[in-house]
Amino acid sequence: MTLPPLKDRAKPRGGLARTLRIARLLGHLLRGLLTTWTAFPKASMATRREHVRAWSRALLALAGVQVRVVGQLPGAQIPYVIVANHISWCDIFAINSVHAVSFVAKAELATWPLAGRLLKNVGTLFIDRSKRRDTGRMVAILAAHIRDGVPLAFFPEGRVSHGVGVNQFNASLLQPAIDAQALLVPIAISYAPLPAFDYVNRNFLQSVWAVLGAQPAVVTLTILPTQSGQDRRTLAKSLESAIRSQIHLTADGKEPEKSADHPSAAQ
Repeated sequence: MTLPPLKDRAKPRGGLARTLRIARLLGHLLRGLLTTWTAFPKASMATRREHVRAWSRALLALAGVQVRVVGQLPGAQIPYVIVANHISWCDIFAINSVHAVSFVAKAELATWPLAGRLLKNVGTLFIDRSKRRDTGRMVAILAAHIRDGVPLAFFPEGRVSHGVGVNQFNASLLQPAIDAQALLVPIAISYAPLPAFDYVNRNFLQSVWAVLGAQPAVVTLTILPTQSGQDRRTLAKSLESAIRSQIHLTADGKEPEKSADHPSAAQ
């Protein structure tokens, strides 16, 4: 799908339009919570993941965010873990709109209003990175999840960036993938236009307000070649470098060779 130039898109939304979008978003969050409470307990993993994909696509549409994907994930028969740079709360839903996964997230995300409870209900694994013992416990749990075929994703920066670069990757959470002999799939996330998605100096509610008041946007997920290795520090540097290089290419305005709204991916 060919996207119109940014200058030809709609202007930022006014107060009434933003208020209506917030009301619709709250309704969507409540419907999502209801689904996880009523349908998930008896549903298969495949059915749950389809619910998450469809719900995430609808949420981004309500926020005026279109997802564009470049590249393709490995086949479902290959165990792998997704790693990506982190810019906005929209990152989670952008990835889930294409391939529903269980995210490994910092503990404070569990405190997000409504969204935190929803993240818990869909299987997000929370870790307190300030406690070394908690990290060690989670390594064993995550490795077991990967071996059992549970799709995982996390943001190795450990915090959001401004979106024009990449923070240093934390190598510790790569260990479960190494222990489970899984591939690591780097995904470079970028937004256009970017300012509304810059989460560094905003809290969650301020960020939601900014995104819902911005002009329609595109989030591009560029799926880069898979990597593997036994040394987590070397691997962290390599993944960080690959994603940083792609972010710089995107910032320079170089268009990807192939793109799609929702390409076929491992289900």
